[in-house]
Amino acid sequence: MYCPECGTESSDNTNFCQQCGENLKQSSELVTKTPKTGSTNGKVKCPVCHAHNPAGVSKCKYCGEWIDKSNAPYPHTLSTVLGYIFAILGGWLGLVFGLYLLRQDNKKAKLHGKIILGILGLWVLILIALAMS
Repeated sequence: MYCPECGTESSDNTNFCQQCGENLKQSSELVTKTPKTGSTNGKVKCPVCHAHNPAGVSKCKYCGEWIDKSNAPYPHTLSTVLGYIFAILGGWLGLVFGLYLLRQDNKKAKLHGKIILGILGLWVLILIALAMS
């Protein structure tokens, strides 16, 4: 069986494409593409379901989770952008977005959350300095 999205060859008992993560069980499209070449030998263990996958795959062929989360798309783009906008404008929503990002299980999200809270901290210092003068 070949993935209808990227053409990677997969075994019949595979639920998700090893390369792009396409759900193969829900796909009704007839696949005629040829598989991609150049895969490496070896196995890599899924961090979620602990299944062994061929080396070089992006997603687990059994559960569909990312093997290496650094390759996963950043899921908090909108929250990050809105957080920066509201933090720069000095609004309380910047605090909400900053705290939201800080609580996520993603290093990039935590970093952006800290930066947003830092920007808000600067706003507080500026307001205090203006109030004292």
